[in-house]
Amino acid sequence: MNALDTEPESEALVIARLADIAGMRTKLLDSHGRLKASTVGSIKLNPVEVQNLRSEGARFCNDIASNLGVGIRHNIFSSSPARDFAGFGGPSAAGNFVGK
Repeated sequence: MNALDTEPESEALVIARLADIAGMRTKLLDSHGRLKASTVGSIKLNPVEVQNLRSEGARFCNDIASNLGVGIRHNIFSSSPARDFAGFGGPSAAGNFVGK
């Protein structure tokens, strides 16, 4: 049994949030090309667009984790690189290793 089995409405929310995350990631990737300049002619671009997209993407990830009852190992919307990695034997870095 998993978290989606005990809360059927969570499945629909998780599926919707996964679509939201995919869309947010596309918007974030698209924004990088536009934001090479802060002003184009008379048009001034939004300097906090990337920050807003990352924040919203992180919120969607938190929503999924909360509904599944799990923690987030790496925020894909963070500008920081991943610190933790999971291998065949499970988590193994940054204090996540559980020894015998």
